[in-house]
Amino acid sequence: MKNKNRRETHTVEGILIPCAWDDEGIVLEMEIQTTNEETYSIENSEFFLNMVGKCIQASGPIITSKKGDKRIFIKKIAVTENDGREAAPTAPL
Repeated sequence: MKNKNRRETHTVEGILIPCAWDDEGIVLEMEIQTTNEETYSIENSEFFLNMVGKCIQASGPIITSKKGDKRIFIKKIAVTENDGREAAPTAPL
């Protein structure tokens, strides 16, 4: 029997886009928009605010709400190139 509390790691690719701003227009939260138009809210997006607009590959556990909204807690992230070249690895969180 599988442990229901264990969250499997998944990998998604897409672009980091802002989804929440403060009154001064500073980005507070980010999400990943994938090429197949899926959106993943990022639970720990405060660590990636300097990467707005970057194409990335992110790995971590994904939770899907009853409404179908998806959230990822990024444990590993790499910036990718638009032309399909291999991802440039970065340090895991």
